[in-house]
Amino acid sequence: MSVEPAGASLGEVRAVWLVARREMVTRARNKAFIIGTLGVVVAIGLIALAPMVFSALTQNQTSQMSAEPELAPVLEQVEQQAAETPEVQVETSDWPGRDRAEEAVQDGELDVALIGTDQDLAAVVEGTPDPAILGLIDDVYIQQQVTDTLADTGADEQAVQQALESGVRVQSVDGATGMDQAFLVGTVVGMTVTLLLYISVLIFGVYVAQGVVEEKANRVVELLLATVRPWQLLFGKILGIGALGLIQVGVALVAGVGVALATDYLANLPVSFATLAITLVVWFVLGYVFFAALLAASASLVSRQEEVQSAIQPVMFLIMVPLILAMVTINTGGGTIVSVLATLPPFSPFMMPMMLATGQVALWQNLMALAFLAAALIGVVWLAARIYTGAALRTGSKIPMREALRIARR
Repeated sequence: MSVEPAGASLGEVRAVWLVARREMVTRARNKAFIIGTLGVVVAIGLIALAPMVFSALTQNQTSQMSAEPELAPVLEQVEQQAAETPEVQVETSDWPGRDRAEEAVQDGELDVALIGTDQDLAAVVEGTPDPAILGLIDDVYIQQQVTDTLADTGADEQAVQQALESGVRVQSVDGATGMDQAFLVGTVVGMTVTLLLYISVLIFGVYVAQGVVEEKANRVVELLLATVRPWQLLFGKILGIGALGLIQVGVALVAGVGVALATDYLANLPVSFATLAITLVVWFVLGYVFFAALLAASASLVSRQEEVQSAIQPVMFLIMVPLILAMVTINTGGGTIVSVLATLPPFSPFMMPMMLATGQVALWQNLMALAFLAAALIGVVWLAARIYTGAALRTGSKIPMREALRIARR
């Protein structure tokens, strides 16, 4: 008479689903999950308000400007239009010379210095220019170009169109360009996305680890393994808790879409918000399963909640290092080594979304990194299942990983 293995009568998919549903129902009733989800919405709202508050605080600041003698008519028009625009205040000063003007911008004595000719005008600034003053200069310059072109060409349609498409180049004394505004928005969004992933993976991954040890400590695991197989119990737990994490990430994305529709703050992103949102979901799913499997396997080696922290510490280190590296290199890109690391697990789940948001990598590089993570995920899940199988029913002192793998081979 043959003995049917645990979990066979339920079917593999149904067994995993039952475990996952049990985890979802249990965790969803937790006040911490509800408060955390509401906290995510509040955080997204505060991020949306930040640029508005900054704009409100800076809109009454006076911009100090100067221009080369040939560009004096442009400067005069800017000053006149600024007087009619409440949110823009301009003060002009005598032209100190090209070299001295750039020094004055660096020293903060001037906010904008207009250089060049009436055919090739550049606004010298430091860092990211004030969008309001830059827009005003742009409008004046375009108007002047249209007027001059109409006078010189006899209202030639093509020439007028070319004049309407002209604009002011932004030349920064610290090496920045007109894309700084987009990079600034990408940086804020990228850091928000990365921190959201980090917090979600950390919280829900630790939930998995604590749940594994809790079931071992109260001997519930023995009852569960009489019904399902170890890998089904492990994978169901990871998926069930992960589904709640995905709900929280989804709430954050919905709040982000609300921000995008209510403001034009995300209009300057180097990549579309839809692309970023879709890749964020994929990165969360793969990244969460990757680290949750490692956390669960590490936690299964101990039997008491007091030992969980020390057991999962190596995995926590694997999570922290990519996050720190992503934050440190966000403005510089970090060079070839960092670019290579960003495509490989465990670095990619935290570094790639940020680099995509700031325009430092192409979409194909992001997809390649996702493929690498998916390939690594297969091995990690298999290894975690083997460790959990060998350690789930062992209690007492911490079990060496080799011993857990040896027991699993029996």
